[in-house]
Amino acid sequence: MTANLHTSRVSAHRCPACGMTAHAVFDVGAYEIADCDVCHHRFSAGAISTDHLSVNYSDAYFFGGGDGYDDYLTEHDLLRAQGQRYGRLLAKHAAPGTVLDVGSAAGFISAGLSDTGWQVKGIEPNAAMVAHAKTSLGLDAVQGSLETAPDWRPFDAVCLIQVVGHFHDLSRAMSSAARLTKPGGLCLIEYWRRDSWIARLLGKRWHEYSPPSVLHWFTASSLDHLMGRSGFIQIASGAPKKYISGGHAKSLFIHKMASFPLGGFLSAPARLVPDGMRIRYPSFDLEWRLYQRNDDTCSA
Repeated sequence: MTANLHTSRVSAHRCPACGMTAHAVFDVGAYEIADCDVCHHRFSAGAISTDHLSVNYSDAYFFGGGDGYDDYLTEHDLLRAQGQRYGRLLAKHAAPGTVLDVGSAAGFISAGLSDTGWQVKGIEPNAAMVAHAKTSLGLDAVQGSLETAPDWRPFDAVCLIQVVGHFHDLSRAMSSAARLTKPGGLCLIEYWRRDSWIARLLGKRWHEYSPPSVLHWFTASSLDHLMGRSGFIQIASGAPKKYISGGHAKSLFIHKMASFPLGGFLSAPARLVPDGMRIRYPSFDLEWRLYQRNDDTCSA
C-alpha cells in the first residue's frame, strides 16, 4: 500500500521553483516538507542557514559516513566510469566541447567526462575535494557553487549529476545554469524521482528525504517545468547504469535503517558486506534527463 503523505496541514510557504504558494504535507525530523500548489515542486520549507554549504558539505560529508560517504576517495573508479558513460551520452547529441561539472567533488566524474573528449571545468564548494581534483587528477576545478558562479564563457554542456536536489537557492542556481549554457547547448541532470513506486511505497521514510543535505525532490514533470522556466526543452531521458561501493551502500543503509523500528536488528547483515564490493544500484527511483537550451523558450 502506498504511504499517504498528504496529511492536512496549515503551514503555507513560497515555492522556490516558481514563487507560488505551497503547503506543508509532512515532516522529516524537525524539517517541514511542502508541495507547491501550482508546479507541484516538493521542497524543505525551513529557513536555510547562511553557512549551508560549509556545514552540509564539509569534510564530514565525504568521510564521516551517515548520509554521506565513509571515504569518498575510494569511489574513484566507479564514478570515473559513470563520467565516461555520461560523456558518451552527451556525445550522441553534440560533438565533445566544453562542459561544466557542477558539484564536481574530487573530480572523478569530471575525469570520466575528460576521458571521452570533453574539456571539463569543475565547480565544488568543498576545498579539500577541489584540491584533490587539481593536484591528483590535474583537472581544472574551482571552489564555489552554481548559485554564485562567475560570468564564465558559456559551455557546450552543463552537468548536474546528483546535485539539483541540493541547491540552497534553486531559482538562482537554474538561472546560472541557463547563463552558463550556450544557445543550443545541453544540460544533463541525474536526479531521484519522488514519484517512483519505491518512493511512494516508503513515503517519508524514502532514503532521499534527508534534509538539510537534500532540499528538493522532483517528478519528471516538475523538473521539466523548472527547466522550461529557465529556457530549456527536454530531449532525452533514461535510467542510468549506476554502481556504488559496498562501503557506501552499507553506510547509507545503516544510517537510514536507524529511523525504522528494529532498524538496528534489520541492518546487522549489511555490516557483513565488503567495503570494496561493486554493487549495481537498482534504478527504481533514479533517472537522467537531458535538456537543450532554447532561446525561443520564454522564462516566466
